This record gives sequence, C-alpha cells and structure tokens, in this order.
Amino acid sequence: MKLEAFDLPKFATGLFASTAFDAGQVGTVVFAFSIDDASGPPLTILDWTLDELSPKTLSRLVPATAASLMSLRDDIKVLSPAPDIILIDTGGAGQPLFEQACAAGFAVEAITEKGAAKYPLLLDRVLAASYYLTCGATAIAKTALAHEILHRGVRANHLTRALRAFGTEQTQPSPLLIAVVNGILEAFTDRRLKHRAILDFAR
Repeated sequence: MKLEAFDLPKFATGLFASTAFDAGQVGTVVFAFSIDDASGPPLTILDWTLDELSPKTLSRLVPATAASLMSLRDDIKVLSPAPDIILIDTGGAGQPLFEQACAAGFAVEAITEKGAAKYPLLLDRVLAASYYLTCGATAIAKTALAHEILHRGVRANHLTRALRAFGTEQTQPSPLLIAVVNGILEAFTDRRLKHRAILDFAR
C-alpha cells in the first residue's frame, strides 16, 4: 500500500478522534473531515498516539486528546464549533474509560458492535474500511507520517505499520489499526461524506 503524505487541510468541516484498545495498548487517531471542500479528500488522518495501557494512561488519555483537537483548530479553519467528538471503542478497557469521560463532561461517543459500524468481526471491519483508504478518499497528513515514537522497544511510525495490515489477517491487531478502522467507518456513515467518496474517488 502506497502511503502518500499530504499537507494539513486548510479547511475542515470538523475534527474527531478515535480511540481503541488491544493487547495491553491504547491507540488514538485524530481525523479531519470535509463535506463540501472538493480540493482535498473527504477524510484526513492528522495525528496519532500509542501508549501502554495503565491507570496513568487512562486518566490522561481523554483530556490529552481533547487538548490535541483544540490545538489543531489553531492550524486548520474548522467550521463546526468545539468541542470535537472522541470516539471510544468500548471493548475491553474502553467501557470504563467511556463512562469516566462522560461523567467528566467530555464530548465522547461509544463505538460498539451494535453501533454505526455494524461489523462485529475486526477482519470484516478492516475490509469494509480499506476501500476508503485505498481509493484515496482517506488521506494521511505529513504530520501523521512523520511521527515516530519508541514503543515496546521499537522506534518507528507505528501508524504506518498498522496501515500496512489493511486487508490482511492479524492474530493481534494493533489498537491503531482498530482506531483507524472505527474512525473511517464512522465518518463514512455520513451520507454526504460517502457521496463525496464515491463520486470523486471511486476507481
């Protein structure tokens, strides 16, 4: 899969983040979406984080993500008002985190097997989401592709490692892959965004 780096979009209809958990890790991916601006793709991955799952991580995760979304508003003209939504996969440690974030008043929504994605099996969700990435309807900003961290003894861009798993079976999927898949599927449940993807990017 070719991972082409794009500049940050100058305008966006809105921002959101997607958080997921797996194998003692938590991954968060930040997106911008654009419904009317035909100068770029409908969906752009802006940034990401990957951490070990711990009480300390959980306590700071949602506040840090909300702060990151607000910070991006200084770089991108965002049409929708703050606060920006944080999607939380409620599998595993996600449910208590979601409840904690709701109680604290953060703008969060739960991703469940009965939610908008409606693909209980991860492989099915990966295959459904991969269309929007491979056809170009989902872009990746330079900020996301240039981001490297040391995680579990490996210094790398763990997002690109996860994205290269699109369309393949994994025994232990990265939480970044799950967060990307959930974010893509949730974004393109919007019929206007989906229409842009099909009209402008279908091959």
